[in-house]
Amino acid sequence: MSADRALGLRLPHVHRAAVVVLLRGGPRHEGPREGGLTHLLEHMLFRGAGPHATARDLLAAFEDLGEEPDAYTCDDALGLAVEVDPARVDAAVRLLGHVLLRPRYRDLERERAVVLEERLGLVDEDGRPTDPDDVARAVAFPGHGLARPVVGEERDILRFGRRDLERLRGRLVRRGNAAVVVAGPLPEARATRAARRLLAALPAGPALEGEPLPPPRGPRTGWQPASGSPQTDLRLTFRGPGLRDPRAPALGVLADVLDGGAVSRLPLRLVDAGLAYDAWADVVAFPDISLLEVQVTLAHDKLPRAAAETLRLLSGLARVVPDEVRRAAERRRHAARRWRDDPREQAEWHARRLLFDLPADREAEEARADAVRARDVAALAREVVRPERLSAVLVGAPPARARRAARQALERWVRRSRAV
Repeated sequence: MSADRALGLRLPHVHRAAVVVLLRGGPRHEGPREGGLTHLLEHMLFRGAGPHATARDLLAAFEDLGEEPDAYTCDDALGLAVEVDPARVDAAVRLLGHVLLRPRYRDLERERAVVLEERLGLVDEDGRPTDPDDVARAVAFPGHGLARPVVGEERDILRFGRRDLERLRGRLVRRGNAAVVVAGPLPEARATRAARRLLAALPAGPALEGEPLPPPRGPRTGWQPASGSPQTDLRLTFRGPGLRDPRAPALGVLADVLDGGAVSRLPLRLVDAGLAYDAWADVVAFPDISLLEVQVTLAHDKLPRAAAETLRLLSGLARVVPDEVRRAAERRRHAARRWRDDPREQAEWHARRLLFDLPADREAEEARADAVRARDVAALAREVVRPERLSAVLVGAPPARARRAARQALERWVRRSRAV
């Protein structure tokens, strides 16, 4: 048993407990003909399990302990979480054990219909992707598992059966492929015993290893028409250092300089200036790489000016002033205070790092982020915000003239960046 992937957190100041199980899965760990299967499994795990014959019976059992469970699929993991009365943690662990080890897969056709309807919110009337995440991943990682949407394609969702679900569950639900964290106002020894008991109940087996990513070969560009959409989404994605890289904290500060609050760069220069309805930046972090994502949502006719201004703003990251880093640190400390009041968020943070064999020391990570200086952020920006690391996509129906102008702005930025 990987005892170091089972953790109990004593949080005496909170009033509820959280049990989180994280499994390596999702598009990065699915086979070529399994796109969307982890997401369908996520839905089916709660359609009855163990002694609870139906979904209603199972969910009622969870509600008796606190509240209904949650599950989610992301690029590289499948997560299950439940928040309960601290006195009922052991019962919650037993229930999650039934879900993971003895699912009944009841009402597959009903849940398949739910997933197909969920997919409708991510595609247009012709089935083409309109979700910027899906479009951007497909452009950034052609031929790789990460290029496939989490929800999957309609033809595959219709094809998957109980045997497919059980085959995938057998690969995912293994001790070496899981992390379990119990967090709440209970003794650390008791929380740790509960987490280890659930992990020990899983069959032995190794962790899944995702397919390595090829080196960046940008700039890559794509346009996905979305007829009838009143707005256009411009998504710029840059490959940066992953969580194992000592520069990872500086990438988080860089994202915060872009979009950490009302007076950071994107809100001031795009939204406040009237060029965009919304503009944000974030980091999607994996152990081996991270994605610095910048998205601007705007009216079609504003695309040329907004694209040019966004690219100018990104070039300006080569110069970062200490006051921006100070503000980023204050926002980070405030976010940490919120995080410490939420047992589920704490459990999920630790579970992810344990699952991918990363140091699960929040205080040390915060200290590394606090040590980042303006010159570190600017140096990383000069390395990451480069044409070869860029994937740029448009999702919407801007007129051809606006698209041409935005492309020309991008081409000018590429030439200038390569000349530096």
